[in-house]
Amino acid sequence: MITKILLLINAILLTILLSLLLYFYIKLKIFAKKNNGSYSLSKFYEEYHTDNTDTPKSISSMEPVDMPDIQKDYPNLNINELKSNAEKAILSILMSIENHNLSLIQGYNPKILEFTKSKMKDNKNTKYENIKFHRTAINRYIKEKNTIIFITTLEYNQVIRNNSKKVQARIKTEYTYNKDRTNKYLYKLNLNCPNCGATITDEEHRKCSYCGATALNIDVSPWRLNNIKED
Repeated sequence: MITKILLLINAILLTILLSLLLYFYIKLKIFAKKNNGSYSLSKFYEEYHTDNTDTPKSISSMEPVDMPDIQKDYPNLNINELKSNAEKAILSILMSIENHNLSLIQGYNPKILEFTKSKMKDNKNTKYENIKFHRTAINRYIKEKNTIIFITTLEYNQVIRNNSKKVQARIKTEYTYNKDRTNKYLYKLNLNCPNCGATITDEEHRKCSYCGATALNIDVSPWRLNNIKED
């Protein structure tokens, strides 16, 4: 029995290997045809790499399946607004990494701060240019945890010491619903003082701790950004 299973596994692996070889053979033949019969592997790699960096990453979306349940559980939720907040959060994190400035995401969940700090260490002297979001979709709805996980595809030019390369990225953001707004972490992006632009940290008294403005009209969503991961 075990021998049969091993033979089956070997057959599957061999099929996959042959499929990959056939795929690259076809790609190489197409490349050679476009280049007057030339089989330059270096040029082939360069073209293949360019094709990959120009193609947005695919998304595994459960939106058609999960959206009816989400609408039933949260009839007042504007899902497009939450998607927009997810993209804004990603943008703020990229800017924080570029500027080595955590104040841009002040008040965020500690997991997000740690994620950003680790990226700062790994991406010194890095700039993000020509950032373009392709799509944000629901990746998973965890009903028992009141959590929606979004998956976002985007592209940008990563510039390190004047050397630029295009990157296709896929990032997951996790939002959790909580009616208790007294938590010290305010996870909604763009919760800023309309007077000076500083991050609002005193929701209860509707006061800006930076400039002292009071009676601020603060509409804090109960959906809080809890985590972010590269996929």
